[in-house]
Amino acid sequence: MDLDTGDIIIDPSWPGHAMLVYDQHQIIHGQGKTNGFHKSWLKGTNRAGVYWHIADGLQIYRFPWHSYNHVNQEEYKAKIKFYADAIEKTASYGYYRALRLQIGSSYFGKGAADRLQKYRARFGTPDSWDNFDRVMQIVKIDKGVKKITCVEAVLIALQLAMPPGTPGFINLDGAHTMPNQLGAYLTNAWGGQHKMAVV
Repeated sequence: MDLDTGDIIIDPSWPGHAMLVYDQHQIIHGQGKTNGFHKSWLKGTNRAGVYWHIADGLQIYRFPWHSYNHVNQEEYKAKIKFYADAIEKTASYGYYRALRLQIGSSYFGKGAADRLQKYRARFGTPDSWDNFDRVMQIVKIDKGVKKITCVEAVLIALQLAMPPGTPGFINLDGAHTMPNQLGAYLTNAWGGQHKMAVV
């Protein structure tokens, strides 16, 4: 099974870790020991920095691309990459935010919606979703998401790209969602876990 843009990988071992599949070769994720949201190579790409997490025991959730036609798939995948790149440029890992994950409701409410609107305004919109225009817009961004956790960055990137109510939109507040809570949600909303051969 090949991974695709928008898929989510969760390491369920406590305290857990959430990763967003950027493309078939890379994942993007937040870690405290590095500078915020960053890309790592997937195992099997024969590149430096092979990512060791692709192993037995991980939970893999496939984004429901079957609900979209090909044209819409490509546009939304470009949007996911744009917002992931924008977060990567502007965010650092928030240790305090990690501590507060278990406090408050994980429900996607007004607070989460208002934060998305703020981030969307800060990032702006490329002239088109072609790679060149996306890169040019990223260059212009000087303010975006300041602090993230692994789950929060994954959710923000997807929620900015996918309008509420569309297939795949995740109705959780990333500021108050643990990796295991995200996994439980996706098990119901995205049709359960999938397996990938470890190479």
